[in-house]
Amino acid sequence: MLLPIKEISNCEAHHQFVASYNSSLMYQLQKVLYLTKEVETYLDIQSNSSRWYIDDPRLSYSLDNLINNLSVLTEYYHGWIIFCHIGTTVHKKVKYTLVKNDSELDTYIEEIFKRHSIGILQNKENTGAYYKKCKAEFMRAYEYLLTGKAHEVYVINNFLKHNAITMKYAPKIFIDDNLISAPYIHINKPEDLLLNNSIFKSLFDHDLENNDTSSNTKNYYTELINSSVKHICNIGGIKIYNINGLDYFISDSTVGLSIESILQVSHELTCSIVKFVSNSLDYTSKNNQITNIIESITARKPKTINSLL
Repeated sequence: MLLPIKEISNCEAHHQFVASYNSSLMYQLQKVLYLTKEVETYLDIQSNSSRWYIDDPRLSYSLDNLINNLSVLTEYYHGWIIFCHIGTTVHKKVKYTLVKNDSELDTYIEEIFKRHSIGILQNKENTGAYYKKCKAEFMRAYEYLLTGKAHEVYVINNFLKHNAITMKYAPKIFIDDNLISAPYIHINKPEDLLLNNSIFKSLFDHDLENNDTSSNTKNYYTELINSSVKHICNIGGIKIYNINGLDYFISDSTVGLSIESILQVSHELTCSIVKFVSNSLDYTSKNNQITNIIESITARKPKTINSLL
C-alpha cells in the first residue's frame, strides 16, 4: 500500500476495509473462473451440435451470471485499488466510475481521487510527489480497463438488469474446412435507446462501410470504432466486424456481441487483475492461490472468429 501507515487515523476501519476487499476480490475472481468454465462447457456442447440455435437454457443462465459477475469483479477491483493498493484515510462506500482513455483522462482520475481523498498527506510539502505516485499506480492498475473492452460487458449488464437480451442464435461458419459455431447475444432497435454509451450502442447509428456515424457526432466510442474496425466475414445477412478486439454481429436493425468475445473479456480481465494483484507486496501470502487462477482460466482459449481466421 502506498499510503504511509502514520497517515491512518482509524486503524480498525482501515484493516477491516483492507481485509474485506482482499477476500471479496479473491472470492469474485474464483466465481468468475467457475462461471467462465461453465459457459465454455456449454459452448463446446453447442459447437458439436448440428443446431444453429441454443436450446439449452443453462447456457443462457450461466452467461447471464458471468456477465453480471464480470461487472461485479470490475467494481471490486476498483475498490481494491483504492483501499488495498493505494490507500485512503476516508472509509466510505466506493462508487465505480468509468475511466475513458481520452483527453479528459486526468479529469476522471482527479474526480475519483477527490471523492476518496486519495493522494493527500498531512504534510502538505510532500503531497505533490505523493499524488503523482498515486496517479501513476492508478494508471498502472487500470491498464486493462482503459482498453474499454470490459466496459462493453458492463453496459450489457446494466441493460440486463431491467431487460431481457436475446441469447438464442448460434450460426455456423466454415473456417479452414471446419464448421465453427458462432453464438452471439444481440439487441434490436429501438431497445438501443436503453443502452449506456458504448461501442455497442454507437454501432446502431454507425455506417461501418464508410466509417461514419449518422448522428454526426464524433465521440470517444465512434473514434474507437473508426480506428479499430476490421470486417471479418458475413453469415447470410449478418456482417461480422472486429472492433477494439471484440467480434460484433451487425444487421439492419440489430447489433450483437460474440459470446466467445465475452469469454475473451473474462480471460483478459481476470488475468490482468491476477497479475497486478499477485505483484502487490500486500498479497504475497496468497500468490500461489491467486496465480493458479490464470492457469485454470486460460486452459481453453476463446474461440472468437477473429482469432480463428
